[in-house]
Amino acid sequence: MISVHLCANIPNFMILETFEDYDVPWRHDLTPNAPRVQAGCYDVPTGPGWGVEVNEAALRAHPEDPEAKLNMFSLGWEQRMCR
Repeated sequence: MISVHLCANIPNFMILETFEDYDVPWRHDLTPNAPRVQAGCYDVPTGPGWGVEVNEAALRAHPEDPEAKLNMFSLGWEQRMCR
């Protein structure tokens, strides 16, 4: 969301990359009210701070797992679909 806020304030900004399609299936559980890509765009959150809340129970349910990260330097990373 930090990147969404930053890019929304850059007048000549064009493209924000997202790797949601390759992320872990529980990603949206961590920030349940965060904007999602809709028709190729994000809505900028308007809540306090960065505009999203973290679900701490979901965070505790998924401790650090090195295999859960997208490693773009590993062979076949683009074929890894976690959803």
